[in-house]
Amino acid sequence: MVKIFRKDFFREDLMNIRKTCRIALLLIGFVASPALAEYVSEIEVRGNLNVPLRQVMNKISISPGDEFSSEAAGADIVSILELDSFEDVAISLEAAEGEGVKVVYTLQEKPILASIVFKGNSDVKSRALSRQLEFKAGSFYDSFLVRSGLRAIERYYRDEGYADVRVENYIDEAEAEGFTVTYFIEEGIKQEIEKIVILGILKERPRPIHRLLEIKEGSVFHQGKLEESLENILTHYRNKGYVGAELGHPLITFTPDRSGIHITIKIDEGEKYHIGKVTFTGNVEVPEDFLSSLAFSVEGEVYSDDIIESVIATVHEEYGSRGHIRMGADPSFSYNQESKTVDLNLRIEEGPKVYIRNIFLDGNTLTKDYVIRREIDIEEGEPFDLRKVRDSQSRIYRTGFFSNVRIDMLPAGAEDRTDLVFLLDEQKTGMASLGAGYSSEDKLLGTVRISQENFLGRGQQLSAMWEFGSRKQNYRIDFYEPWLRNTPTPFRFTLYNTMRQRYYGWDNLSASYRETRSGGRLSLGRHFTRNFTGQLRYSLENVRQHDVDTVIADKVPEDRNTTSSITPSLIFDTRDLPFDPSTGYILSISNQLAGGILGGDQSFSKLEGVATYFQPIVWKFVGVLNLNVGSIFTFGQTDRAPIYERFT
Repeated sequence: MVKIFRKDFFREDLMNIRKTCRIALLLIGFVASPALAEYVSEIEVRGNLNVPLRQVMNKISISPGDEFSSEAAGADIVSILELDSFEDVAISLEAAEGEGVKVVYTLQEKPILASIVFKGNSDVKSRALSRQLEFKAGSFYDSFLVRSGLRAIERYYRDEGYADVRVENYIDEAEAEGFTVTYFIEEGIKQEIEKIVILGILKERPRPIHRLLEIKEGSVFHQGKLEESLENILTHYRNKGYVGAELGHPLITFTPDRSGIHITIKIDEGEKYHIGKVTFTGNVEVPEDFLSSLAFSVEGEVYSDDIIESVIATVHEEYGSRGHIRMGADPSFSYNQESKTVDLNLRIEEGPKVYIRNIFLDGNTLTKDYVIRREIDIEEGEPFDLRKVRDSQSRIYRTGFFSNVRIDMLPAGAEDRTDLVFLLDEQKTGMASLGAGYSSEDKLLGTVRISQENFLGRGQQLSAMWEFGSRKQNYRIDFYEPWLRNTPTPFRFTLYNTMRQRYYGWDNLSASYRETRSGGRLSLGRHFTRNFTGQLRYSLENVRQHDVDTVIADKVPEDRNTTSSITPSLIFDTRDLPFDPSTGYILSISNQLAGGILGGDQSFSKLEGVATYFQPIVWKFVGVLNLNVGSIFTFGQTDRAPIYERFT
């Protein structure tokens, strides 16, 4: 049972008075008892029929061997009553067989609630009504929860459109197995909104205002949605500069048969205001000129609560980046009726500069601590820097090992010290899949894929793929270490074999051939900054063209070539999540150099540039804009670029 104090303060007062009186009487009795100075030799609990003994004993502070204390006995009574399973608790002292006294706790359990019955509910199922109650059959009877359940049922019906619902409850105490609570319900008529009228829209367009309504004509009336609609309208006006906008109390009327509701909302728009001067007082750490520069862009803008909140948030972030995480910014406004402007003053309470004592990680059961800590920009002993902490939080999340990363701060024994805690929710990072299929071209096919994005909790990625069939043998093994020897040096090793059908257009005909690539790649990089990375990759690849259609045999000869190349590249990446980006962009430029002193059968230089931009559109949809440019030229004994390296 959960005791709810917020709904009935009178009941809480009665409980406290009862506890206080009983404790006081017990203390008087104990003071008069000659055995008060005795030691406790035994503890006995009586009267607990449904509550486990261990649960009661956990609330008892007196132990055998202790000197009996009336204060401890009184505290035990309070603790046991807080279980909310007993009507009464009494403590008595009895003579023990040997030395000392036996302390006896005599309990009177609350009666059991045997069943809950609903009568009169024809439109709403009893199961839905049961979910509105904070108790269930088999629990201890609590009259307060029974009454609060009545009000909860009424609220549920009204939210479903039954404004005239009436609910009463009856308690049947006759059953030996416990009480039965019966709720008698008169549902009334389900009422729908027939008409909504908004009066007073003079300076704004009516259609956007009506779109702010959470209630619609033809839907059931919901008081909470009506209040939310009024709040939406008022917020809209204040964000459009109408600082004095007011909404009258909505007029709600019923049709003669009370089946329909008419709602009338009246708006007093007032005048539109702009933001005037933004000033600051109480600032010492941050100069006023600098603070003013943060807010300069909003001066002259149409007044908006959202803009004011953004200014306050910007000031908080600036102070937070300087260690003043407990600062306050109290806004005050001055309204100029003639110029229709609102001047804003922020009274700053900087508070002490806070330093980080310890950084703790909580929740990583698989991932090693060092894998997480290398993503944290801030160090112990440094001033608290809100920007660095948030950036660290983002970087930890971007690893893909955690479904959620939260930040908490714990007291560190001094006003200017705090402990920083990263609360982590690990997620599964391994995947295994098996597949099978059949096609007329490749016949029977099978696929096996295994990947682990956080191998042994070290942040390493290991994956293997094998596609097999009568005409296909593709495989790929990939290993990636993002921090080689715990330095910002990404390392990757890949082995692969792929075969695919390629097409070559000639004289308006399409002909095909097979291309098989096998080889390996070895790359080493360096993170110069959090977003800027340089990389050097070496590739050794064997490419074979075979099964060429005769119609293109002179264009695509059957051949086998080995390419040995190095590819330096630069990458600038601001994406929020590399594995599933929704914002940011990635820019890369690379130049593959093959042949020459590297050996191989082909000599060429292949320059490529890629730009990809991600932008949220609506809901969970993300727009992607991609641009690829490149050029290739040959040198040495290679006259033409290999067909398999050309841009298509």
